[in-house]
Amino acid sequence: MSDSSGPGLGRSVQPISRNAVRRRLLVSAAEDYEPMFHALWEFGVPNNPVPGAPSADEIKAALWELIEDGLVDLFRGRTPDGDFVPVAPDRRRAAFLAPESWWVGEDPDHDVRYSTTPAGDEAVGRTSGER
Repeated sequence: MSDSSGPGLGRSVQPISRNAVRRRLLVSAAEDYEPMFHALWEFGVPNNPVPGAPSADEIKAALWELIEDGLVDLFRGRTPDGDFVPVAPDRRRAAFLAPESWWVGEDPDHDVRYSTTPAGDEAVGRTSGER
């Protein structure tokens, strides 16, 4: 892939590093309870990828790593008080892999969302100045 839109004409675009993908997803998770498709949209995937964007599979793998590392958790539905309900640990993988979890929609009472854990919030505080 080449960047042909200005100075440095023909210069090759470097892929976004795995660590940068993880950091961007972690910061996104810290902002709110994000619908799963927002992880893809952080990089313009699938319709308008930013230069050097990872593939959808790479983004999903990076998000899953953050979950496995205890920095991000999954949520589905809300309590009557409006609090998001964590997905049980033994159901996380199934919720993550379900195709409907990645559909574009904005129904906080039913869709699967991701957000930081306390450890993820702490990690964002350490890494946010590095952006």
